[in-house]
Amino acid sequence: MHVVRNNRLEDIPDDDPDVDYSLTDATRQFGSHTNMIPLQSAVQAPRLFYGGRFANQALAIQDGEEPLVQNLDTSDPQGRSFDEIVGENLGAVRAKQGGRVISVTPDSIRVQYEDGSKDDIGLYNNFVFNQKSGISSRPLVQKGDAFTPGQVMAASSYTNDKGVQNMGLNARIGLVPWKGFSMDDAIPISESFAKRLSAIQYKTVKQDNSENLKTGLNHYRALFPSRFKKELLENFDEDGMVRPGTILNEGDPIVLATMPRTVSSTGANVGKLSKALQQSRRDASQVWDSSSPAEVVASKRTKNGRKVILKYVKSTKEGDKIVLRQGAKATVSRVIPDDQMPHTEDGEPLDALLNPLSLLSRANPASQHELRLGKIARKLGQPLKLPSYLPKGQNWNDFIDNMEAEHGIQSKERVFDPETQRYLASPVTVGYGFINKLHHTSEGKVSSRGTGAYDSNEQPTRGSGDMAQAKRYSGLENFATLSSGAYALMRENSTVRGQKNHDFWRALRSDKPLPKVNEPFVWHKFRALLAGAGMNTRETGKGKFRLSPFTDKDLDEKEPVDIENGELVRLQDLTPIQGGLFDKRLLNGEKWGRVKLPRPVINPAMEEAARTMLGLTKKELEGVLAGQIALQDVMKK
Repeated sequence: MHVVRNNRLEDIPDDDPDVDYSLTDATRQFGSHTNMIPLQSAVQAPRLFYGGRFANQALAIQDGEEPLVQNLDTSDPQGRSFDEIVGENLGAVRAKQGGRVISVTPDSIRVQYEDGSKDDIGLYNNFVFNQKSGISSRPLVQKGDAFTPGQVMAASSYTNDKGVQNMGLNARIGLVPWKGFSMDDAIPISESFAKRLSAIQYKTVKQDNSENLKTGLNHYRALFPSRFKKELLENFDEDGMVRPGTILNEGDPIVLATMPRTVSSTGANVGKLSKALQQSRRDASQVWDSSSPAEVVASKRTKNGRKVILKYVKSTKEGDKIVLRQGAKATVSRVIPDDQMPHTEDGEPLDALLNPLSLLSRANPASQHELRLGKIARKLGQPLKLPSYLPKGQNWNDFIDNMEAEHGIQSKERVFDPETQRYLASPVTVGYGFINKLHHTSEGKVSSRGTGAYDSNEQPTRGSGDMAQAKRYSGLENFATLSSGAYALMRENSTVRGQKNHDFWRALRSDKPLPKVNEPFVWHKFRALLAGAGMNTRETGKGKFRLSPFTDKDLDEKEPVDIENGELVRLQDLTPIQGGLFDKRLLNGEKWGRVKLPRPVINPAMEEAARTMLGLTKKELEGVLAGQIALQDVMKK
């Protein structure tokens, strides 16, 4: 038995009386997600912790595979791997005892066991998670089928028919730098592998209720009879929502709706004479914006509006995140056509190219070990279930060397470059590694936007989502812009893209003269905050301002409204108190308020300057302001 004492690993007898608790296996130190990572002893501890989070972020693959290299649970009496054990937590359903199937629906399997009891086994029916993912069950039995104890009754989006997790693919990977595309965290993949690594994704489309929003199929048809084909609108209900089972293509509507049309001031004047213009409405329908067809799996009204759930399959694109389970996270740098992808002597293109230097920098030899072991498992035609830790005195390199020699396998192969029509100078390691695709997809990382969601400072909100939110312009990008001398771009980022400019983007889309971009809203807000603090900013020309104290004369120019009292709101219902600071009858819109004082006081912002000019201490000035000391008496001193 091993024990840790004073940060050192020591051997002790198995019956040592000082030991209260013991772990029967080293894998009991970790959770289920970490235990799905094979070859744990060859992974740096922080990287192992990092890799344990990938299972939560992995998308379900349309035709997923179980891993070729699996982590064995040495304490399991059935000799199962953790990929098999975790399958039951990923939606695989096994029979508790033998029996016969009574009925099968998308939501449950009704069974009668051999003892005569009946049971309803619940199934997942397009159950949606956050981050574009969800789960569905796939029944493997039919009405009337007999089943045995432990038999897999239903698989899920995350398991195969044997109940083993299959959230990824076994990719044929070459360890080789490739023309700058496999640098650091970048990894190029083949076009065929990108299609195979197609993920099942979900999207929830919401249409919140609004005073000006109007939905309904007949209402929409009356205003926009030719916007969409008649056959397409037959898939919508009376409320203007698409029906479940409908297949949507790019540009097809999801919810039919209209909103009042926004008109200019000139149009508003004409509208006084035109009833048609007063009642004009614009199309506010939500449409499917992806090139991948989507199936409508649910459509319903809620208390706040309408909700439609879409299910679609999306192939891997450049910018998507893919990972090896040992904590090696990468971004797809390029999708290479198969006829341009490096291939081995058998003519088969590699699926992915991984820079071997990235394994050294992460102290992660397990990734290379998995490639070699995956190659052996591929030849054997079945997964290799291996313990996380080898017996004392053994190492993974020697272990794998012996297995390769036993099965006649060479880990290194010659690789041909179709572009140069030559083989690479030296053979490279080629094997099979299990790759997951994460929900961090490129469509959520890049946004080319003009208008969208804005915060209270009229600046674009960050993140991804339906409102085309902005992305962070990092310090590294700022330095690159500065070093390139692109000062106009930085100015444009701040004044055009960095604030709400609907008129600018409307003119740009309409190919009209672009309006002048004024100072950002935050600049005006900053000046207003200074005014509230008692400082007045005056323009002196050429972009310069002079800062001076806010005086009674400055306030009089604002034509302020006199506040009747200093009250705020009633605590019982938080309604404004009449005549107080929040009374909308007195203060509304852009009006300034004024509280009359019984005698003049020093502007608080200028208190320090006044004290210095008068030669007073802070205590003396406070005494004068409080009426405890006469200013003349203090000045005589």
